[in-house]
Amino acid sequence: MEPTSEQIAGLNIALNEARLLQYDFDHDQRRAIVQLGVVVLLEGAAIHSEKRIELRLVPIGRVAATLIWDGVHRQLELSDIAGAVKSFGALPIYGWEFIDPPSDNLADWSELLSLDFRNGTSGMKHALHLFQENERGKLDLCLWFDELDVGGQLTLDELIVDGKRWWDAVSAGDPRAAAAGFHPSSGGDSDQ
Repeated sequence: MEPTSEQIAGLNIALNEARLLQYDFDHDQRRAIVQLGVVVLLEGAAIHSEKRIELRLVPIGRVAATLIWDGVHRQLELSDIAGAVKSFGALPIYGWEFIDPPSDNLADWSELLSLDFRNGTSGMKHALHLFQENERGKLDLCLWFDELDVGGQLTLDELIVDGKRWWDAVSAGDPRAAAAGFHPSSGGDSDQ
């Protein structure tokens, strides 16, 4: 389904601090599957939990990526991206703007692309920006798509509600969030 603006806003909240676990691309189906471990607070739960979800994106119209590893800009093929994602060891993503991010989020790294795959004229309505960074390197990955579905341990609606509940708890200084090491910060509340 094509996500609404409300769903995009909810997903951007719910995906903050999610761990990027896996990436898979099916060229024939023009489909990407991004597996994430998202932090949520279930209704009535005493502690937060991590749930595994899949973002299923179709049709993919473009895949762009930049990989800098050990100070060297690396070229990538489509088949290299899954391994590049895995090499970072499932680090969290952060920033509140993953789906349809502002263009300046992409401008920072898109001048020196390691890969720029384009596939037809469809699949360009929305964009998903993901990244990984550690002491050895940085990967920026952007996928353009038309429709999105959520699979795994949560539905789309559960992901949005439970993710927002978690970030509301963090913003409110809820002891459940503080016990997990999350504390309120400016700009990090879910009312964005």
